[in-house]
Amino acid sequence: CIVDPKEYEHQSADWFEKVKSEHCEWFLSYLKKLHDKQWSPNVIRELDKSSDAIMNHLGNPKSKSFNVRGLVMGDIQSGKTANFIALCNKAADAGYRVIIITAGIIEKLRRQTQGRLEKEFISLLPMKQVVKLTGATYDFRKEQGENPVHVFRNDVPVLCVVKKNVTVLQHLYKWL
Repeated sequence: CIVDPKEYEHQSADWFEKVKSEHCEWFLSYLKKLHDKQWSPNVIRELDKSSDAIMNHLGNPKSKSFNVRGLVMGDIQSGKTANFIALCNKAADAGYRVIIITAGIIEKLRRQTQGRLEKEFISLLPMKQVVKLTGATYDFRKEQGENPVHVFRNDVPVLCVVKKNVTVLQHLYKWL
């Protein structure tokens, strides 16, 4: 992690590790999925450890205010998708309400990312709802941004997987 100490000094450096045991339903379901897919226990342990470190840098959504931005980067086939899916599950456990994934500039890649998140985040806990602002066949659209109030009526995560496209990102920005 690369951190600007001026931006980060007000955050508790280990806030997520302190609350992790209280809120882990989403992530435990994801771990089970990885075990079922026969992932190596060492890889799973490292994924848990690295995603905890990132969550500690994000900011507690239950604190009065925080202003933290982040970016997950890595080489091809380095585990980026597994990492941000782990982060989505941990963010939902921690109480984050809006989760936005930017998935390249090609629609095929956005659909692929959406599909992985639907299998490894949205459908993990059928008894829990996730509001999807995007789907396998559609990116974020302007008309979705006209009346977002209904999206936040329930205390459930909202997921949006968008392309890095100026028009799409402008509509999303206006919506937020």
